[in-house]
Amino acid sequence: MHNVHAGICDDPDANPPVFGKEFRVGFDMPYAFRLNKITVLSSDQWIMPVKLTQEPIHKWFAGPKQLQGVGIATDQGKT
Repeated sequence: MHNVHAGICDDPDANPPVFGKEFRVGFDMPYAFRLNKITVLSSDQWIMPVKLTQEPIHKWFAGPKQLQGVGIATDQGKT
């Protein structure tokens, strides 16, 4: 399983910025792969591009049984 970790910075304009404790962003599904960085929306929702496959990937390209979309969290990435 691929993992994405995050740390929250309450004051991004500070010099230097101080981040909180790093944590794993939750998105536990079989064969779920994160495709890019998390984006935090003005609504406080976190979105993360993901690829889901219906079977294990044995090569770089997963084949026709794959879906791409976003995981959406409303709890700062915990679920």
